[in-house]
Amino acid sequence: MKLLNISICVSKEERERIEAFAVAVTKARTAEYTRRLQAGIAKQQLDQVRGKIAEVAAYHLLKQAGKDPEYPDFQVWDGSTRRRKGHAADIETPTANYGVKSVNANHKDPSWVFQKSDKLGDDAYLLFLVDEDHRHGKATLKWVLSGSEILEFAAPLRMNAPSKHAVYDKHLSAAFVMHG
Repeated sequence: MKLLNISICVSKEERERIEAFAVAVTKARTAEYTRRLQAGIAKQQLDQVRGKIAEVAAYHLLKQAGKDPEYPDFQVWDGSTRRRKGHAADIETPTANYGVKSVNANHKDPSWVFQKSDKLGDDAYLLFLVDEDHRHGKATLKWVLSGSEILEFAAPLRMNAPSKHAVYDKHLSAAFVMHG
């Protein structure tokens, strides 16, 4: 587990591409989101925007670190391809794969949500806080965790979602303070 607190802002052009992607995804998946009780197109789009801002920020941070990452995928997948891609790494490099999770930076109890069916393997997981006003395109890489650390810190999600669990910032912070 690493606590980093590294911030990056994505470009205006990237934000415009991200917002267009969010509209396309929610248009393609409105029925699915409604079934999963994620009501409201605006909320669905904002979740997509925050997630993609974090992925693009991860790309830039990994590139700055000399990791040669592939640029995030902006394809709107459907059917079995989407389910397969849903469990694939968000960012791939020649030597490692990265899962990227995001949450609103202003959330009073930040947590990153995982499906219980997520295949948490050897990837590193990059946990980002994304600014409330996503128009600034600012994301802060807060934590880097391994798949085993995700499982170690997994706790029930504080809402009626039995297929999901969360990793809470407050639990990670407490463990970091104890073990430094």
